[in-house]
Amino acid sequence: MRIFVYLLPLLALLLIRFSFLIPFRGLKQAPAPYANFQLVETWAPTFCSQPHIPCIQHFPRTFTLHGLWPADANGNTLLRCSTSRRDKDIQTEIRALRSQLRQVWPNIRTDITEDIFWQHEWNEHGICSLTRMTKMNYFQAAIRETRRINLLTILQNARIVPGSHIAYTKNQFENAVRNSIGTDIYVSCARLNNTHVLLKELFICLDDTATRYINCPASTSPRGCPRARGPNIILPS
Repeated sequence: MRIFVYLLPLLALLLIRFSFLIPFRGLKQAPAPYANFQLVETWAPTFCSQPHIPCIQHFPRTFTLHGLWPADANGNTLLRCSTSRRDKDIQTEIRALRSQLRQVWPNIRTDITEDIFWQHEWNEHGICSLTRMTKMNYFQAAIRETRRINLLTILQNARIVPGSHIAYTKNQFENAVRNSIGTDIYVSCARLNNTHVLLKELFICLDDTATRYINCPASTSPRGCPRARGPNIILPS
């Protein structure tokens, strides 16, 4: 019994010294870093057709950048990765990029300012890229990659043109972009009626440096598009 009493302090010391080797179940691991980016381009006529969205009077009849979204290896968009590093005012930090952002990442709503729009996209999505790039790197990448691709021209070259009386298949949009940049994309839609939908957005996937096109990970999500294969997607003018 005496020997056990004498050994207790030694056992306690050993336990303290090597306790870092014992996993603590109460701690949560930090979220895994993003695997790729999604350059999400919105078809402005569809966006502005929503009754609850007040748009500027002369909005562009083309694609506008919604955002550059970090995503995981399964194609799931990452959101709000750090509440402690959210920005309340990014005007100063993006001042040097403002004129470029207005050209490639315009705010077409009248109920928010452009700064609120860019700040929202950073806090919701961009902040998830801080594991590998700075805020300035992120906005520069968004500008560079948006300028690099002209989706409307790509669609027109594939004989997909805006118009309310013509419908296309989802495969036609996918093939048009694939034939141009060589990779698979995502297509999202907005409901029009019981038989047709409007093209909402096209998702172009990039590697984790946002410099190289990659195939978007295989996904079973319809993203609002009908599963039927017939021509049922309209590109409104």
